[in-house]
Amino acid sequence: MSDPPKENANLTAAGGRFSRRSFVAGVAGVACAAGLGRIAGGRESTPQSTAPYGVPIVSLSGMPGFDPMRDPAMETAWLGTLTHEAALRLDASGSIRSGVVIDWNVSADGLRVDLRVRPDALFSDGMLVTAGDVAASLERCRSMASNAGSGPWDRITGIEAIDGGTVRLSLVGPDVTLMASLTSARALIVPSRWAERPWGDTPDQLPPGSGPFMVTSIEDRRITLSRHPAYRQVGRPYLAGLVVAASSETLPRTTELVTGAVDVVIDVPLLDIPTLRDDPNLTLAGGPANRLCLLSVNLRAGPLRDRRPRALISSAIDRAAVLDAAVASEGEPATGLFPAVSWVQGGIELEAARRSPDDVRAELSADGHVAGLGLRLIADERDSSIANACVLLQEQLARAGIAVTLDLLDTERLARVSREEPWDLLAMYSDFWRDPDELVRPLLHARGQLNLGQYTSDRVSSLIDLAITTRNPRQRAQLYRVIQQIARTEVPLIPLFFPAYYDAMTTRIGPYDAYPPVSALAMRQVRMEPPDQSPPG
Repeated sequence: MSDPPKENANLTAAGGRFSRRSFVAGVAGVACAAGLGRIAGGRESTPQSTAPYGVPIVSLSGMPGFDPMRDPAMETAWLGTLTHEAALRLDASGSIRSGVVIDWNVSADGLRVDLRVRPDALFSDGMLVTAGDVAASLERCRSMASNAGSGPWDRITGIEAIDGGTVRLSLVGPDVTLMASLTSARALIVPSRWAERPWGDTPDQLPPGSGPFMVTSIEDRRITLSRHPAYRQVGRPYLAGLVVAASSETLPRTTELVTGAVDVVIDVPLLDIPTLRDDPNLTLAGGPANRLCLLSVNLRAGPLRDRRPRALISSAIDRAAVLDAAVASEGEPATGLFPAVSWVQGGIELEAARRSPDDVRAELSADGHVAGLGLRLIADERDSSIANACVLLQEQLARAGIAVTLDLLDTERLARVSREEPWDLLAMYSDFWRDPDELVRPLLHARGQLNLGQYTSDRVSSLIDLAITTRNPRQRAQLYRVIQQIARTEVPLIPLFFPAYYDAMTTRIGPYDAYPPVSALAMRQVRMEPPDQSPPG
């Protein structure tokens, strides 16, 4: 394997820069990014003093934790990118850039990757970031990642600091997804002494980071951060600090933004986007994303063990209507695993195999389901978009002779029911992905962490494993299209839609670049304008 191109290109086999829509598309040739398709909003900032100014209030939907490897919540990953850096990072265009690691080399056989650590990065306690810190942090990620669906972490056989500035990764086999994984908001670099000790929830119990901000206080569901004075990008961040406010409810967050109680809302509820878009005092940053809303199908027991009713259910769904009910049409209907603009699809739209409710009812009857089907649909009660989608799915399927009982469950019970009780369909979201392996492996591999219906296909699992070793981007895209076609035929899951993603902020905050979720990197470079103090008239 030749050395990958550096800095502004794909870090695996085939370079490629991102267009504005490439947050959805992935790095041309080897999907390395996830998230947004365009930057909507964002305005030019007028020249200002270089002195840090402003402490905006940023609203999250819940209280974040402080260790992204232990807490999978989006809020925790977002906060982590404020205070820490990963080995590599995604920029606003979706290209992989240097983070704590400034350069890398891949051996000819693809079994060894050498990472060169930035020589001038400092933790917030003033200590230099060393190769030993990077190695210990990556080893922590490897040891904490679960084997099922863990991506490249379970394919790394060794991590060592071979000198003061170089970390060597040894792999069981070539893996073109590795560099994308090193941009993860969960793979943050901490001092080596913190790699094995527990983290707490007070500032003195948290590891120093090399990111642009550092935590100074935590109280009353608010986290106050100040700027890291020795951050490696001179002069940044431009803000004097941040206050992160955690909401226990979703709806008031946008109300608080409109009324000026907060300055930024991260991951805006999509049902509120049409209203916010019309407000001249607000800016939206975001657009199409590659996270997939889907129905996982239980293949272990019940009527859906047979492929035929699964295909009929999929054909009875009006996905555009589900998209509208769930997220006010802020997104795209999904007829496959990948958005049409992804590098896997190359702009090719897949046709939906639609049947009318009467046709579905007739075919179910012809297949022996004269009285129709009775199914149990389960979903997480916390997500209103999932709940809205499920209610409409009940109505659509009822017209086709499929009676669906909907159970909205808390997170703990949902996990238990999915393992131990009968169910037929489970509504869920995938994660945002940087590489398509991060989507297909958890959902479709025999050992996939999100393969809740226990789909088993030796062919699909072998193609997934082959794709991560395939350097040619066209060949790799073809492998994923074959996997997608098998999934469309065998229907182990039913794609519904790709929701968009937006952050929103007052026009005093900017310029705000839309980074691939989940990331707080925009906060490094935004400025906050002082309030208008000009006399009236």
